[in-house]
Amino acid sequence: MKNLLKIAFIATALAFAASCSKEDSETVEYLRATPYNVEGIWQLVEWNGASLADGSFAYIELVRKNREFTAYDKIETFVTSVRTGEFDIDEENSTIGGIYDYSIYTPWEHSYVISELTHDRMVWTAEDDAAEVRVYMRVQALPEGIAPETGDSEDDDAE
Repeated sequence: MKNLLKIAFIATALAFAASCSKEDSETVEYLRATPYNVEGIWQLVEWNGASLADGSFAYIELVRKNREFTAYDKIETFVTSVRTGEFDIDEENSTIGGIYDYSIYTPWEHSYVISELTHDRMVWTAEDDAAEVRVYMRVQALPEGIAPETGDSEDDDAE
């Protein structure tokens, strides 16, 4: 009888431990894709499953008020490319898309589904190409030397 009680106690303890697994207690609450939630400066940290090559970088600054963006990147080039334009978010479908340069109105190559959005991280997956995946991490400011030397400093650290 003692052995039966021991087995029942151990089985109950194991069942309780399994129901309180660490995975269940670490569920992440993802944010809705809205202009407010994506506003800020984001660094591209992973592109199609790989980190960027040494010396390469990409940042995008999203400003919700006018739905404007400025993108800074140096990928497979020797100089920093700076592009501006407007973006829009379809909150119902959690997608983001945009157009470059106000006078030319060239659309982005893809519209992206925003997923896994937290305060510090978001994932963009191209709607028309599931292999095109970008992982962004929020940063407080652009690193020094990223913005072109035009006198327009990106010193927004005071916020």
